[in-house]
Amino acid sequence: MGGMNRRSFIGGTLAAAAACSWRSAPSCGPLTEGDVDEGIRLASQYLASSVTIKDQFTYEVNWATNKKQSDTDGVRQAGSTWGMVEHAARVADPAYTAIADRVFLAWLGRRRLLTTGVTFSWSSTQLSRMGTTALVGLACADRLRLPAPPPETQGALDGVVQFVRASRHPEGGFREMYDLAKDQARPDRSPYADGEALLFLSTLAVHRGRTELLPEVLAWAEEDWDRNVRAPLAAEADPTTTKGYYQWGSMSWANLIAGGHDADKWGKRLTDLATWMVDVHGTLGRTRNTAYAYEGIIPAYSEAKRRGETALADHLACTIHTGLAKLCSWQLGHSRQLEGLKGAPEKLQGGVQNHAEEPSLRIDVTQHQLHALWLAKDSGVVHHFA
Repeated sequence: MGGMNRRSFIGGTLAAAAACSWRSAPSCGPLTEGDVDEGIRLASQYLASSVTIKDQFTYEVNWATNKKQSDTDGVRQAGSTWGMVEHAARVADPAYTAIADRVFLAWLGRRRLLTTGVTFSWSSTQLSRMGTTALVGLACADRLRLPAPPPETQGALDGVVQFVRASRHPEGGFREMYDLAKDQARPDRSPYADGEALLFLSTLAVHRGRTELLPEVLAWAEEDWDRNVRAPLAAEADPTTTKGYYQWGSMSWANLIAGGHDADKWGKRLTDLATWMVDVHGTLGRTRNTAYAYEGIIPAYSEAKRRGETALADHLACTIHTGLAKLCSWQLGHSRQLEGLKGAPEKLQGGVQNHAEEPSLRIDVTQHQLHALWLAKDSGVVHHFA
């Protein structure tokens, strides 16, 4: 890590955490359960209201000018679809499920059947991205948890599994792009594709009964940890590769821990990487919305609690309370919202800004925040300082 031994860095950070009184620090909260519930309600409301007559999301809107922008590659549309379906599976509200089904069914209509499985195209582009396919695959898996899934759902899910497995690169990682016009995969790889694909497969293997995927998931998780975490961190302190892999890899490892698969190994890596995200990448000091980071930090907090690492749990809980409280203040209509947001149109309530002073609302920013808030609610971190 940039001339510093990584283990020494982690150990030094935890020693500093233990020396501080995290529980009494005024900057560590309080983020309340009411804050989290309000944020979840508003974010899900915004995603639902963003579905257009074309059964897709309004990708970005400036609430001050009403200027809108469209999506160019579909990954964020796919992620927001998963976010809606996953929320629907949690709350089991038929009215919300009906709206989620509109965007979900539109994705099923974009299926492309290949010899290697099922992928999805977006708009008129002839390129399919791994992120799009994996995230729609996660939406398929969650839609099957709800009553009356569309008949094509199981077949689409099985096809995505086939496609993702066939997209594995022989040197590690997953091929990021598929050229539909040429019917062949491109050699490009990225940390985002690696993490999105692993999250999809690990979710199925651990939580959806697809245990036949476990040998590949465990082997590929190890290879991709080396490729996206160990090697980059050995070369520099704050690599963009590791940042790109962060929340996807962390959520995948949390799946493995939940399933009891090398839990101590993956738990240590999960908390080590969260410490890096907080203390080296500097999550709290970032000026853009970092809800994505809490998708990894919150599972790491739960792991620290599981292992009885009190100082580390305090440190991560403090970060979660401080960071999510700040991000709630960037959400239109939240009781914590910044003063300057109070003039925003009622129809856009629940949207989350990507910056405290920029009035643009993107669906992926809101979706990541919705998911992070659900993870916070699940973990019980709001009660950590009680």
